[in-house]
Amino acid sequence: MSAFNWQSRYIWIVDSDGKNAVNLSEKLDLGGRFLTASPAWSPNGEFIAFASENPADNVVEVTVVETQGWNIAQVIRTGYGIGFTVVDWSPDNRHVVTSLVDIQGDFEVVTPQIWVFSVDGTWKSEVSYGIQFLLSYRTRLIAMPHVDWSNNGDRIAFSASHSGDDGIFVVDAEGGNLTRLTKDVHFSANPVWSPDDSKIAFSSLQDGSLDVWVVDSGGTNAVNLTEGSSARDHHPSWSPDQTRIAFQSDRAGDEDIWIMDADGANLANLTGTE
Repeated sequence: MSAFNWQSRYIWIVDSDGKNAVNLSEKLDLGGRFLTASPAWSPNGEFIAFASENPADNVVEVTVVETQGWNIAQVIRTGYGIGFTVVDWSPDNRHVVTSLVDIQGDFEVVTPQIWVFSVDGTWKSEVSYGIQFLLSYRTRLIAMPHVDWSNNGDRIAFSASHSGDDGIFVVDAEGGNLTRLTKDVHFSANPVWSPDDSKIAFSSLQDGSLDVWVVDSGGTNAVNLTEGSSARDHHPSWSPDQTRIAFQSDRAGDEDIWIMDADGANLANLTGTE
């Protein structure tokens, strides 16, 4: 089954063949909440986590729901003023990481945050506090729109802007040992770990157009896999055997899902005609 957003308000559940659609937001009586977003399955399939905002107080909450019986297992209050919010799970199914932008006033104060919390509700930690310290307080974090937990559970990749500089970073799950993977001042986003955690794929404007790149997890050997096209290639995703990468692109005129080998060869359009 898949979870997805509908009209930026409801979470729906549907079988992989498109049948048996269920409005999870209505089942959970979440009609009073606004901008329910970013549903994410736990690795063992037992939970779904998603973010939402209460229009009464602008508090962002992450709700964890059991997939058997659709009972709410935990609600974590994280911050104020939803902007970009992404939710991802640790591989042990015990923790959730979420990235959000705390917007106060008329975009006068924009504070990015990364929170890690336990599903049982016993603790939560603002990882972005440690990241800000590592970057130094002379810089200003502007946005953290994407996070991805490594498959071995010890690191988190994220994209961020700070002092006008966009980049891909890796940090320990506790917030230490910050490593920047992109070296130049260019838009970079959507980092995703390869299944063996040796590489990270991401989208970047480093060569002037939006392309899919791959870099070693230590920050070396960055390669543009989709160079030579003026198309917008973005949001990469690895195959389980790490031999192929799927991504979104408008290179055929419409936004389609494309697939290629992990070295950029053998491009194919899966959802349209070339």
